[in-house]
Amino acid sequence: MRFLVVAVVCAVALVPRSAQSQGDDEDTRLTLKGIRAVHVRPLVTAPPLLRGGINDVNVRTDVELELRRAGIGVLTEAQWQLALGRPRLVMLVDGFDDGGVIVYAVRAFLMQDATLLTNPARAPHVSSWGVEHMGTVELGKVQTIRNGIRDKTRQFINAWLSVNPR
Repeated sequence: MRFLVVAVVCAVALVPRSAQSQGDDEDTRLTLKGIRAVHVRPLVTAPPLLRGGINDVNVRTDVELELRRAGIGVLTEAQWQLALGRPRLVMLVDGFDDGGVIVYAVRAFLMQDATLLTNPARAPHVSSWGVEHMGTVELGKVQTIRNGIRDKTRQFINAWLSVNPR
């Protein structure tokens, strides 16, 4: 039991508060309305995950494939810079090795420019929608974390489809 408590606390602490997601509910889903394409930004930095073969390249490939299958466009970096609202789906995957068990967190969140009512001239890049998953996996089974990444991608797709019906 002590291991579980320590693992959960450490996993929550892995990501800075500014990068944490906003949730998946009716209000946050409305922030996805009208978005036709997103730029995918994977962030995988944990050495045990990288050693286990989870990296930015295969996370980007997995996420972009799911988005395209659902009919959501994928923007290059150059296209994203010019896109209205600059929507970016960030897939943050982090973790640490706790004696042969990997404690990990997968966070998917949409960042986009938002106009402030109090200062319409400013449009900071903010997180408007997001979900997360935390868990543990044996060191030799790190690739199963990719299932969690795909699940969070599908959750984004379902949220997007709820406000952008075909």
